[in-house]
Amino acid sequence: TGRRYGSILPDSRVYPILRDSKKTVLSFPPIINGNETKVSASTKNLFIDVTSTDKRVGGEILAVIATTLADAGASLQTVEIKYSSSSEATPDLSPSSLPLDLPLIRSVTGLDLTESEIKSCLRRSRLEPSGTTVTFPRYRIDLLHPVDLAEETALGYGIDKIKPVYPDSDRPGEFSRRGKRLEKIADLMASSGMVEVISYELVDESSFYKKFERSPEEKVEVRDPRSIDHSILRDSLLPSLLSILSRNIKEEYPQRIFEVGRVYRRVGKKVEERWSLAAMIAHSQASFSEAKMYMESFLRTFANLGVVTSPSIHWSFSDGRCASVEASGRVMGHIGEVKPSVIVSFGLGVPLAGFELDLSSLLARERLK
Repeated sequence: TGRRYGSILPDSRVYPILRDSKKTVLSFPPIINGNETKVSASTKNLFIDVTSTDKRVGGEILAVIATTLADAGASLQTVEIKYSSSSEATPDLSPSSLPLDLPLIRSVTGLDLTESEIKSCLRRSRLEPSGTTVTFPRYRIDLLHPVDLAEETALGYGIDKIKPVYPDSDRPGEFSRRGKRLEKIADLMASSGMVEVISYELVDESSFYKKFERSPEEKVEVRDPRSIDHSILRDSLLPSLLSILSRNIKEEYPQRIFEVGRVYRRVGKKVEERWSLAAMIAHSQASFSEAKMYMESFLRTFANLGVVTSPSIHWSFSDGRCASVEASGRVMGHIGEVKPSVIVSFGLGVPLAGFELDLSSLLARERLK
């Protein structure tokens, strides 16, 4: 826990420490808990402490834990937290609420229900509609927006009772041209012996910036994130591949993985969405040459494209073992051997080499042919 979340603290001027009336340290979140609060098979009383960088999120998590324990037969008691100018009792198990948007529910579900029928469906989902508001238990933190009430209405109505309606079109659905090309790219990489992986587009700042000693100035932050692990939009696939390798250090080597996915970058005041291909090779002999072999083989097979690699600098690759990938005088990616400091920061113990290519520019080039 300390290794994963310790990066939260270095930029702070104050640090949270929990102590009892005897000044005994109970917890130093998010680093470590104290021995005084160690739980054993004979423990009967629990003091639940939830520490969060977001007060609302911390309160929601505490409510979920408290109600789960109550369902298991525990007796709950409150704790008064005193601030400099106010105080509050926790856990706060008062009901939450959302506005009842009847037109939205009808539009999303496709059901022509009256107001009373919609409210009846919501009650069957254990929600309580009253007037233009719907209240629900505090632990239902999955209900975030009025559109979520449409799903609850459908569940109360009965999903099996909803009849599918086919669109008014005489043409069958099919993948877009871009979708077909992306699928072909994945098939080509897999046929070369690599394993395809899929990772989240919402990621954590530590894995994408701090572990690479990158400046986070251009990061694309998510407003009001639900988790610190999903607080920014990724601008590269390489950190995601390294994270996956770090979770598979006990698996047999060599490991060769790739991903085709979207990345997001700031362009002025706007955020640009682009498609990218990244690959990573992990084993004792992983090298620039091996990564280049996979990259050139893919480009020749997919686009009959020859590229030039020129010495370059990239935040993930070692100086002197990194190159830009250029086609027709334009940089379309980077290739190299991963920095030793980055390998260590991800807890890996073997050399790594890889590349990342901008597929959006490659697909645009294909359309011009």
